[in-house]
Amino acid sequence: MTGTCPRCATPGLSPASERKHGGRTIRGYACSCGHRWAVITPAVQSEPEATVGPSGPACPTPTKHRYATPHAARLAAERTQVPFGRRLNQYQCRCGWIHNTHLASPERYALQPEAS
Repeated sequence: MTGTCPRCATPGLSPASERKHGGRTIRGYACSCGHRWAVITPAVQSEPEATVGPSGPACPTPTKHRYATPHAARLAAERTQVPFGRRLNQYQCRCGWIHNTHLASPERYALQPEAS
């Protein structure tokens, strides 16, 4: 990334220093005219990376919360029932994790109860 001196308008200056702080990048510039300045690049929210589940390929829905057991997913669904007014159903994703959904009936996403 190159910069332009705000004092003398010299273009194409490379950063003299660069560091990361709180998810942001701070680049320090120094021009031959003696002017020094810094540019702070804001933290960019990137798309979530496809995550690999406990025993499967990349998740097709990496933005969904994931749970290791049906019981954990069921507890999360119970906590969301009151504030959102609808019950979430659990399903086993092809990535190996358990996700919650509101898009279909519980019969479609019938999970085998875990052995206690």
